[in-house]
Amino acid sequence: FKQKTAYEIGVRLVGSEMCIRDRYKGDVILDPFVGSGTTCKVAKDLGRSYIGIDISQEYIDIARDRLK
Repeated sequence: FKQKTAYEIGVRLVGSEMCIRDRYKGDVILDPFVGSGTTCKVAKDLGRSYIGIDISQEYIDIARDRLK
């Protein structure tokens, strides 16, 4: 697991927000490769429902902690 820099995280958050913000309010955001949970975090912050999936238990745990 490689720790991301603040810049990398910021770019991903902005990119994810731009994609999710334009969706309808009732949409469910599916992230089949959840990784650290960036897309789910943005979806949660924008009041969207979300589903995150990953094969790695390590990344699932990281995403869960981030979404608390």
